[in-house]
Amino acid sequence: MVRSILSAKLPWIGLAVLLLGEALIGCKSTPLGSETSSGKLESPVPPSDTAPSQQEGGKEAEGTREESREPASPVASATGIASKEIEEKAEPPEKVQGKAPPTIPKVPTLYIHGLFDGFTFSIPNPLIRWKVDPAGTPVRVELAKEMEFSPQSILWSYTSQADLVQLPDLEEGQTFYLRIGVSQNDTFLKETVLTFTVSYKPFSIPLLPVLKPGNTVTFTMGYNGGLEREKPEHPVTLSRPYALGTYEVTNEEFATIMNRILRGGFLRWEGKNLVSRKGIILAGGEELSFGTQFGFTQREGLIVPLPGKEKHPVVGVSWYGAWVFCYYLSLMEGLEPPLHFDPSDPVGTATLRPDAEGYRLPTEAEWEYAARGEKALLYPGGVLVPNGVNFYRSGDPFEGYRTLTEGGGPTTPVGYFDGSLRGRFRTVSNAGPFGHFDLLGNVWEWCSDWFDPEFYRNSPKEDPEGPETGSQRVVRGGAWNTQRQDLRLTLRGFFPPGGTSYSIGFRLARTLKERENK
Repeated sequence: MVRSILSAKLPWIGLAVLLLGEALIGCKSTPLGSETSSGKLESPVPPSDTAPSQQEGGKEAEGTREESREPASPVASATGIASKEIEEKAEPPEKVQGKAPPTIPKVPTLYIHGLFDGFTFSIPNPLIRWKVDPAGTPVRVELAKEMEFSPQSILWSYTSQADLVQLPDLEEGQTFYLRIGVSQNDTFLKETVLTFTVSYKPFSIPLLPVLKPGNTVTFTMGYNGGLEREKPEHPVTLSRPYALGTYEVTNEEFATIMNRILRGGFLRWEGKNLVSRKGIILAGGEELSFGTQFGFTQREGLIVPLPGKEKHPVVGVSWYGAWVFCYYLSLMEGLEPPLHFDPSDPVGTATLRPDAEGYRLPTEAEWEYAARGEKALLYPGGVLVPNGVNFYRSGDPFEGYRTLTEGGGPTTPVGYFDGSLRGRFRTVSNAGPFGHFDLLGNVWEWCSDWFDPEFYRNSPKEDPEGPETGSQRVVRGGAWNTQRQDLRLTLRGFFPPGGTSYSIGFRLARTLKERENK
């Protein structure tokens, strides 16, 4: 299913502006080795976020604030991606009686998806993508070991009309120079050339398959014994193969990817909040919309996990921040991001395509099936035990006796409850039906869906993706501050997408293709 971002109104447009209007700028105003060119960086101004009013107090995350500002209309057709758009300025043609003036051809426009100077790939031979107007125009790509691109320094070159190319293996720890431009007779059209420094440093986040390619599954979603928002129980069929992160994203993982973007200059700090250039909050560094950050701080402009919290789930990340993480992680692995758009009108044409193979947030239905399986479990293994799940006063060693933080909590390291003996504390495994840990407790997890308490009553039967509009996004799984009597795998929470909470994190999802099974 292809869903128009416009149909979801303000927060989806805000995301498109955030990702396409500034966070995906692929070059500096004067790219390396391209003194004659520049990238247009104009974009609409997205709404600013104010501290919402929430109630957590040990129960499900809730929010009541509604976004109120509409973004301004776009002022540049190429917002959001690196672009080269040079109009030839010709002298007025001589007037020749009886003859039409000669036509001056327009220089092609080249858009590079996501790259910026200093870009670090997470795999050695990634795909890079672009869009060129007119379509089918040949594009030349060169990789060199020197900025000057002397013939002796060029390691590899390729000309393609396919809008993508796979780079050769990059050596870890080395800096390379990448030059991309429209090709004419195996040489560059000078006005279109973009140059970047790139490198490779391995990074990956483990995922486990839930629904393998070629399969479909029908399961019962919802719980008639729960809150009204969990009712009614209803059959849902999933046909899109997908994998889910084995664990929640950790402070260490979040810092690694976001610091790469920070070094590229496309994020900034506003106090102790990590924000986009236009001020959209991506993550809270200390004081959040509700509560205090426990997992990381900032030092010399970068995110630094607190000692001992490296493997704890990151909290204080807004829904927007989770999507920025997903988008750039996809690009760093050379994967096609689920966010698609026409570069000539990125805001007006931005669509979410879950069938793309890049990283994304799971839908609520995907999350629930991964957690409950076909047996419709309410708890991991069927029974809720204190030494198997981190919830309010569950008694784990990180919680402490007097306060929730004296033992290093209130979160626990991801995968902590795996059935092993942790000092004197014997854990019980909370792995779900497909091997994923901490789907219940520890931190709430963002889903891609809008929240509607009545949605289950009219939910599509196949691959539901949530309501078309809303003001809150779904969070699932409960957290360290959820009371025992409220904790179950069907519990539905909600929170404003621009809000940050000390009990909300996220977990990755990916659509699987026939060739892969991870």
